[in-house]
Amino acid sequence: MKSFVPIVIVLIMGLTTKGELSYPGQCIKDTTARVFGNYIELGTASTPERCIKICREMQRDVPPPTPRKGFPYAGMQFRTQCFCGSSIPANAGAPSRECNMPCPGDKRKKCGGAYRMNVYPTGVKYPKP
Repeated sequence: MKSFVPIVIVLIMGLTTKGELSYPGQCIKDTTARVFGNYIELGTASTPERCIKICREMQRDVPPPTPRKGFPYAGMQFRTQCFCGSSIPANAGAPSRECNMPCPGDKRKKCGGAYRMNVYPTGVKYPKP
């Protein structure tokens, strides 16, 4: 009788080990140290689209050749909090059910949860080192 070890290649909860998004709006875990350091309170008009636009256009104080404008990632957390960042930590994925708060500006969309963030690409690309 042959025995076998099943090889399972599954993206559980959209997890990634490279620190990249598996899909737009992926839910990730945040911490008190913050995954993304740039924060904007959006208030009652918060939507993922508004956060993406802000993060894409935000000015940055960085040396060349890194672009001085924009961040590659935008994240919505706790309904009204928009965070902008350059990279996603490996294995930061969280179950999508944990990003369950509706966005005040569009209740059909989700805007994270408590220390949970729906993350979206902004279209900003950094040059390869």
